[in-house]
Formats: sequence, structure tokens, C-alpha cells
Amino acid sequence: MNLLASSNRDLKIHLLTLSFPSDSIYYDGKLSKLVNKDIVVHRVNGSFILNKMIPKKVVCKNKTDIKSKRLIWIKNKIVIIDPYTSWINKACKYFKKYLSDIKFDIIIGMHEPPSSLICAYKIKNMVKKYNNSVELVSYFSDPYCNEVNRRNRALLVRLFNKRIENKIIINSDKFLFVTKNNMEYYKKNYKLTPKSMEIIHRGFDDKLYCDSKKNYPSDFQSDKINVLYAGDIVKGVRNIREFIKALGLIQINFSDLFYKLNVNFVGNINDLEQKELANESSIKLKSRIPYSDIINMVVNADILLIFGNKEFSQIPAKIYDYMGSNAIILAILEDYSDPLYELVSGINGIYCCINNCDDIMRAMCDILINFNRDIEFNRNEFNNNAILSKLSKFLDI
Repeated sequence: MNLLASSNRDLKIHLLTLSFPSDSIYYDGKLSKLVNKDIVVHRVNGSFILNKMIPKKVVCKNKTDIKSKRLIWIKNKIVIIDPYTSWINKACKYFKKYLSDIKFDIIIGMHEPPSSLICAYKIKNMVKKYNNSVELVSYFSDPYCNEVNRRNRALLVRLFNKRIENKIIINSDKFLFVTKNNMEYYKKNYKLTPKSMEIIHRGFDDKLYCDSKKNYPSDFQSDKINVLYAGDIVKGVRNIREFIKALGLIQINFSDLFYKLNVNFVGNINDLEQKELANESSIKLKSRIPYSDIINMVVNADILLIFGNKEFSQIPAKIYDYMGSNAIILAILEDYSDPLYELVSGINGIYCCINNCDDIMRAMCDILINFNRDIEFNRNEFNNNAILSKLSKFLDI
């Protein structure tokens, strides 16, 4: 949305979003400052139940771990669509009361979560009453029914979700995807036309990255090689066990290289077993921090880690943030059919290896032995300007 707003002053963009409680791990007080001033932001509170279900910032570790286990179980077993379902009606009521007099031409529903797509098609049906030419663009950044956790739910829940997904498709005019695999899945299963689909991924903002470079992060050490993983570790989706083992092997076999490292993981880990392993290792763990602080760490890091998802219909979104840095990037893949490999293969300063401890150790040692901060990498094809041109053409604006 920022891209569109900054490029075309004739566009009037409204953003309808959830107002996260300030004690939620998803709350980012600094993020609103990054939203283009020409975008009108509407924040709608969640329901009492939703606010109780949203993970909170850590106060007491033991209590938090017990609560985390309970929330993960509820999310995976009981919640039919996603935890934000109760927000849909509140958002639609807000739209009807405050925005229904505006002639919207394009509505964009952003997944994840699926609730946003449901909300978008309900709003489209409201707008159609006074503007029959309104278009709904559904952005499937991740799969819906084909997502690993939803595939493993009870039959009735899967059938219900399939029905909802079908409604979203029927009510949509255009579709955006992040990966070719996900786009092909929807094309095959819903007979979508090539003209109605496009692959659009995130880009990086040159100015934001340049400004962020000025302040050196307090978690980094200038006399060390600073390694950063930025992002969540989701159970069943990303595996950091082999990386932790590889660090142990480097410590035993290449202690001179190991003691040059300052390894930081920033993000939420909802897999408590992996979290325990990380806590026992040399990795410094930090829960979610504001986006601007993450970018500050990304642009000042020496080595950036990205773990491929076990689901090959998804690419971890942080790779696009990484592209704006001058750091070496190590992509740790489940195998080479991962679309992440196709995306990064051949790009300057990016190493790839398979997610087993021996491969990771070899790749890390290769990087560390040949490490040189003065090498410049050109990844300009991932900046915002390149993405904007493609998106504007697809939306016909």
C-alpha cells in the first residue's frame, strides 16, 4: 500500500486493520510511523475472545510457556478458520457505518490470516450495491486450505474451510501470489485464468535502509561477526535443530571461527522444544521487536540466516527484507526443490545449503574463512521501484 500511495497521488487509499492490544507480541507502536501519510488508517478493535487468544509479551516464563502450549492447541484443534474470525463482523460493521459512502474501485484482501480475505469479499458485496464495477484482489501470500496445519485438521473442519476458500475465489476478480507453486495450486484447483493472476513479493525501501544503517544495534559487537536470524520459528514449518547442532560442531572442531561469532535470533518461537534447544546453545534469543528495529539489525548484520519452510508453497517473507542489506545471506533449505532456492540462486552474496548439521557447518566455515566486510552486493532488482511497476500494471492503475 505504501508503494502505491507514494507513486500515485491520485489514488486515495484506506487501510482497514485490526487494532492489536499494546501487550500483544504483534503490537508495534513504531510501525504506524512507516505508513505513508496519504493512507487513511482505520483500526478496529478485536473481540474479547480474540484479545484473550492473541499471544502476550513475556512476563513470567513458566506461566507463558504453559499458556503458549494451550493457545497453540486451541489454534490448531478448535479454531475453525483462524483466531481473527470474530473480527470480521466488527470490521464489516465499521465499514458500513463509516466508509459505505465512499466509491471504492479496488478492494485488496491480504492473507495471512484468511479472515482478511473473508472480510474483503463481504465488503466487496456491500460496495457492489452502489458500484457494480468494483474489483476484489485477493492476495494469497500463503496457501489457505493447503497450509500444513489446516490440512491435518478434522474432516468437517477441512470441508468447512474448503467451502469458505471457494467463496473467496468466486467473489474475487484478481489474485496475487508470492510463489509460483502456490499460484499453480490455485490455478489447477480453481481453474483460474493466467490473466487474473500475478506473482508479487515484497521489496525494500532504499531510504529506510539507508537511514537505519546509521545506528549500530546494541546487540551487535563490532569486533565479532554478527549473525542474525529475523523471523518466527513455527512448529512444523521451520526447523532450527540442525543449525544448533552445526554451531556445536563448529565450537568443537573450529573453535577459532566459533569465537568470532555473535549469533542473534529475533522473533517468536512457538515450538517450545526448539526454543529450549536454542536457549541451551550460544544463540542470543530475543522476542519480537518493532519492524524498524529489525531493519536496523538487518542492515548492520554481517551474516543473515533464512530457513526454508517445510511447505514449498511458501517463501519466508524476511528474505525480501534481507535483500536490502549488504550482508552475506545463508539460505538453509529442506531440499533444492524449495522455491526459495529458485529465488536466491545465483544472486550475489547468497549461499545455499541443505538443513543438516554437516552441510550447515561446511557452509558456515566457508563463509567465515572467506569473510570480508568490504565486498559490495547488488540486489537492486528487489527494491520497491521494481515491484511497483509490476503491481501497477497488474492492477491497471
